[in-house]
Amino acid sequence: MLDLVEHAGYLDDIVAVVTWACRERLTTAERIAATAASRRKLRHRRDLEAVLAEVGDGVHAVLEHRYLSGVERAHALPVGLRQVGVRRGRRTEYKDVYYRGYGVLAELDGPIGHTTDVDVRRDLRRDNADALAGQLVLRFGFADVRRRPCAVAAQVWVALRQSGWDGRIRRCAIRANCGSIATTWRAWWARCCAR
Repeated sequence: MLDLVEHAGYLDDIVAVVTWACRERLTTAERIAATAASRRKLRHRRDLEAVLAEVGDGVHAVLEHRYLSGVERAHALPVGLRQVGVRRGRRTEYKDVYYRGYGVLAELDGPIGHTTDVDVRRDLRRDNADALAGQLVLRFGFADVRRRPCAVAAQVWVALRQSGWDGRIRRCAIRANCGSIATTWRAWWARCCAR
């Protein structure tokens, strides 16, 4: 696996390899880190270490990595808890991102487990159960997080503000129009949602 990391062309490639291996339980972030530490030379070492830290915090896919870096960190949103287990009957459901204390969930729909009608119906049932339990569910796909991270951040910010978070959203350094998106959402929130 470290050979694949060394030949990776992009950070997403490193994230994909590492998260896949850990998600499939072929190895663990700790074992990868130990093996990497034993190599004197390793291309992309810093990126790998950062990805391993994220995997240790519950990042299981490229989409989840992009959400963490391009939405939460880039816009100074609180970092949510990842892969939080919720018992429903005899089953445990795992929430992608949970903002504890605010009742806000961000569900991230990548290509795994979100492509069939059965998957869509399961997600709808889960969202409805979460809503009935007093949780606000925001659902985003890969295109949202990749192409519109500032708008996603603004929506999460509005949901958190409605739930009592008093933090500020920050204009990211990635997109030139980020400030205008955040300003538009701030204006919308002030008009429609402010208490």
